[in-house]
Amino acid sequence: MAYLDAQGVSSVAVEDRGPLDLGLPVRVRKALDDWKPDILQSHGYKAGAVAWALRRAGTRLPWIGFLHGTTTESRRASLYHWLDHRLLSGADRIVVMSTKQADAFAA
Repeated sequence: MAYLDAQGVSSVAVEDRGPLDLGLPVRVRKALDDWKPDILQSHGYKAGAVAWALRRAGTRLPWIGFLHGTTTESRRASLYHWLDHRLLSGADRIVVMSTKQADAFAA
């Protein structure tokens, strides 16, 4: 965050307390209410899950979800990628890194 501050970029850090941190969406919602950003971006399945939960809880910020790609190194990774794809379908816009990924979201 020091780098962002030095560049004059406003930012807020929200503590992530682990894989089953059910309070994370509440803390992010409070940070958003205090900070009042214009958009919500998510990168990765966990940030996507928080954005999805916030959307379901009534947050109306435009949501831009980024899909950086998928890997197949483990069943866990495959599950996370599957989850990320499902959650991103709730985003207002999805940014992908390839034509193949764009085709996967065409529907």
